[in-house]
Amino acid sequence: MTTPQDLADAHHLQISWLAGHGPGRSITGVRAVERLTDVADQQSGRVVVLTTSSVERASPYELDIAAKLASSQECAALLFVGDIDVPATCRKLAERSGLVLLATPATSDIARLIIRIDRLVTTTAAVVLERLAAAQAAVSDPTASAAELLERAQDALGVPLEFEACDSDSELDGSTGAVTIGEQVVGFVRAPNDEGVQLALPALCVALSRAKQRELAHLFAETRTRAELVSQVAFAEPSLLPSLVEQARRVGFRADGHHCAAWLDFGELNAEDAEILARRRRLLGRVELAGLQRFVDLAGVWHLVPVAGNLLVVGNSPTRPEHLVADLRRGLEQLLRAVSTEPGIEVYVGIGGPWQGVEGLRSAVTEARVASRIAHDKNRVGDPVTFDGTGVRRVLAEIAASSTSRRILDEVLAPLDAAGPDRAAQGIETLLAYLDEQCSPTRSAARLHLHPNAVTYRIRRLVPMLGLDLDNADDRFALHLACRVRTSG
Repeated sequence: MTTPQDLADAHHLQISWLAGHGPGRSITGVRAVERLTDVADQQSGRVVVLTTSSVERASPYELDIAAKLASSQECAALLFVGDIDVPATCRKLAERSGLVLLATPATSDIARLIIRIDRLVTTTAAVVLERLAAAQAAVSDPTASAAELLERAQDALGVPLEFEACDSDSELDGSTGAVTIGEQVVGFVRAPNDEGVQLALPALCVALSRAKQRELAHLFAETRTRAELVSQVAFAEPSLLPSLVEQARRVGFRADGHHCAAWLDFGELNAEDAEILARRRRLLGRVELAGLQRFVDLAGVWHLVPVAGNLLVVGNSPTRPEHLVADLRRGLEQLLRAVSTEPGIEVYVGIGGPWQGVEGLRSAVTEARVASRIAHDKNRVGDPVTFDGTGVRRVLAEIAASSTSRRILDEVLAPLDAAGPDRAAQGIETLLAYLDEQCSPTRSAARLHLHPNAVTYRIRRLVPMLGLDLDNADDRFALHLACRVRTSG
């Protein structure tokens, strides 16, 4: 049931309330008249549109007569077109008889207004299907922007539609009208609870989602291209650096500036578990989207790129290194909210830098990975740890940042790696504990929560695999260093 109050509340109709008691009679239809005397021929429940030509020269007395005629016919409302000075006597007549007086600007498209009102009060299946077909045709253009699609759908349906953006860490709350990018909700279409609208809403949301995806890809295309090159610069062999740095410079990366980095470690990936892999992919997509939206408002230039199931964040500033880490922390606080909504996910965050130049970038990334390992060891879930640039950790970070050093140390652990990632990880953990505890099975066992005999058994099995002699100081140092660098990230 549609009433005059509903027309006044529908802002897109541009109808204002003049007089009468709300909500008014139920509307059965709408008609326009060119002469005031034609009001006498209208049916009960109609909204009678008094065009400009019918009222512009009418006297107050004639307007009173029109109100009396409408009341006698039990019309729902008189709708005046234009800036009409409705006399007080006419208003009182309306209030006494249950008639409602409405007004719309003279600039309104009356034919279109009548169609919209008619759609609101007509509920036949044929009309609903007609509106649905019109809406589907309106959103079928694959090149239109989201704003254009929304406006076209609004015109086709004849009701107001609004896109309400939401935070990238928002989740589906059961509401209809969700607009997504990938699997991330970015907003909702708010619309009246109208049968035709509800039927058209899924098609509209799909079209808006595609348009938003195109707009996002266009907006962040350059940033994502730079981010991919930055990650390659961070991890590449030294011989490849000149070419990669030149490519990065061509797309606007300031390699000579100051850099800081954050490493978000989401844990080891099990390549055999398709569900876990898909879940990690969804999570990384959501976190990357949140970061692209949040970091763009911070000072400096920021890049986010997934790396082996984890996320690397790199900040760059040509002149203000002292603000980089502070801004990075602010961005991470918001970014981690997108992770906190995912049950069962633990993320360990490390921060490195700021350092200058290409080698500074590589050092900052290495420090961030080392710091994330420290966060993991201290069980600081979701709590960013800043790399401590003093003492032995600095030495380890410098070694880890050197691909030549990493390659030499990886050769030490190559026999373990050949046994598979799980056995290698267990072996390195055992060897590191044993060497850290000065080759004491008892202290190593306490650290590993094992029996001392189990530690001794493992060491006797591992050392021959490596071809090393732990009684030899050089072998012992090389193995200890290799294990430290490997576990540091």
